[in-house]
Amino acid sequence: MLTDGVLYELRTPDGQTLYRMAGSDAPWLSITGQEPPTGDNLVFRGGAPKSDGSGPAFFYGKLVHGPDQSGRWLDVSPVTTSHTAVVRTGSPPPNPGDSSLRVTTPAGKTTTAYEQNGHLLVRDDDPILGLHGSPEGAAMLRDFTRINGAMRDAARARDGYLRTVVLDGDGVALVGPGTVTLVPPDHPWASPVQRAVGSHPYQAPLILIESGQALLVDKGALTPVESFQGRSMSLADAFRMSGQVYVNYEAFRSTLAFEDGPIITSTLPLDTKVTVSAFVATSSAHVRPDVWVHHGAAWIRASTATTSISTPAPTPTLNWTVEPLASGDQILLVSPAGAVSPVSASESVGHGQ
Repeated sequence: MLTDGVLYELRTPDGQTLYRMAGSDAPWLSITGQEPPTGDNLVFRGGAPKSDGSGPAFFYGKLVHGPDQSGRWLDVSPVTTSHTAVVRTGSPPPNPGDSSLRVTTPAGKTTTAYEQNGHLLVRDDDPILGLHGSPEGAAMLRDFTRINGAMRDAARARDGYLRTVVLDGDGVALVGPGTVTLVPPDHPWASPVQRAVGSHPYQAPLILIESGQALLVDKGALTPVESFQGRSMSLADAFRMSGQVYVNYEAFRSTLAFEDGPIITSTLPLDTKVTVSAFVATSSAHVRPDVWVHHGAAWIRASTATTSISTPAPTPTLNWTVEPLASGDQILLVSPAGAVSPVSASESVGHGQ
């Protein structure tokens, strides 16, 4: 059984077994117990002791063209602890009552997969999930057990944020209830997930897609700085203060503009009167989040950077640094004047949502 570096194993009705190793146009690996005739093609030979101890058994592998597409259905058994994912050709089509999931890409391509008794059913000519689909599509078939768990988590949370599944070098799956967005490893949407997982391999980051950008979300608890709650000032003065600034996402959403980075441009109304409250993170933030969720609201991160144009205050920009928050670092939550404060006297200190 071959597992390392394999996307999945393909079994055909005539008994042939092939291994998909790479992208849509890459050759597949064929393994047989029969020594092929001498020729110019590269052949790999491996061996292992026979089960009865009588001597080595040899197998031979060679690279071959991928299988033909016929518009038929594939039955996919996801990877297990003891076996790689197995794809079987010639499956019956989905039943009318089978659950479905929508699969998309950042480029806007969309397809549908069907779930049946823990297996997936997909067409063999599907441009995303088929036999010559994308590597991340093949990785989704392989890792569907983990993706299905993330879909259940998203359905239970109902918070609008995407769960993430890293596809072991083959990209990232951004998962919502009944939806999967497959992101290639070199796409910008994969970057915040890779940053977070690189810092803390055991966490499953949350993502918000806003204006074509993937923003890293943290729902960790914040402890209010009691001497600095509900201060009134202009937004420009808030950006001059010491501390990591997060502005209320819904309140400022119509004025947020993302460009090349992304950047919150000077279209932010810097003369707006705002209320500022200071907090300290009480949970471990391994990477600075782009969005902090606190008391049911989302707060989007901004930092100041000078520009060649003189403005009343430095232009706020999203700061995509990888440094974690240091112990005791102050976080400033900024909302329009008159809005409900991010923490009130009736709420428990240090218990963010």
